Amino acid sequence: MKKTGIILLVVALILALTNPDKDDFKDFVTQNIQKEIVKKGKNDQVSQIFKPLADGLAQLGGSLSSAFAHRENYYLFSIFTLGPENEPDAPRYLGIGTRFFRLN
Repeated sequence: MKKTGIILLVVALILALTNPDKDDFKDFVTQNIQKEIVKKGKNDQVSQIFKPLADGLAQLGGSLSSAFAHRENYYLFSIFTLGPENEPDAPRYLGIGTRFFRLN
């Protein structure tokens, strides 16, 4: 029984230490925007020419998402909402252990 308690305590400590913040969420959104840009224009020469512009737009999108994201901190994990918090259709993400998962 003592082992189980110690294991749970260690897991809780690890989750608390790796609970993502708004900067982590901004990086997540920026990377996802960049992946979508690459996926949409993988073999297109025009997309290769404008790749630096697309990277800049991805950075801007990440910064904007950080400005408009609301974080609910539950210490072991966080819930991020893009847009108004009370908007039922606003995109929500679970941030746990440095990872993000779309909830809706």
